[in-house]
Amino acid sequence: MSETDTDTDTDLVSPPLSEVEVRRRMPALRYIDDKKIEAEVIHLTKFAPPYFWVRQGATSGYHNAHRHGLWAHTLKLAPVIDRLADSWVEQGHIREDDRELAHAAAILHDQLKAGENGGETESDHDLLMGERIRTHSDLPRSVARAVESHMGSWYDGPKPLPGSLEDLVHTADMCASTDALPIPIPKPVPDELEEYVQGVDVK
Repeated sequence: MSETDTDTDTDLVSPPLSEVEVRRRMPALRYIDDKKIEAEVIHLTKFAPPYFWVRQGATSGYHNAHRHGLWAHTLKLAPVIDRLADSWVEQGHIREDDRELAHAAAILHDQLKAGENGGETESDHDLLMGERIRTHSDLPRSVARAVESHMGSWYDGPKPLPGSLEDLVHTADMCASTDALPIPIPKPVPDELEEYVQGVDVK
């Protein structure tokens, strides 16, 4: 995060969470080894709207339709990306280093799902979060683009390019958006999400 960005943080939701609390709530951060990327993701997540941590995953009841569902859904992208990225790298679609960018985008992708104030799900939430990433962080533009395109053909953002970092995040989001797949939450599972853990243990 650049020094100039800290001047604009008053535009974000406050008061922010502490870094310790962000780390507790987002065990998916363990998939990001690059400290600069991790710091940027933590900084943005400090300002996630309060509703992000408590509302259901989809207001239609389509997936993760329980308290904390949006948060749980977000964490479920991590093991999916970790597995799918092997194939994306092997096929030459992304570089090995792009895994961490995919994880960064996954953690951030739905943080403005209901806009700034938590009303109904916003059809431009992908664009809103992409803009927040561009304005309030030094993350690569590819992270903002992956967030903006994560909904694919739905909502207002652009479509992901086939076989790209964007496509990886979109595919992981679709997998984590169904309760038919027993996708686990990375450990250590936050206390609030213990009853929603599915699948097998992951690192």
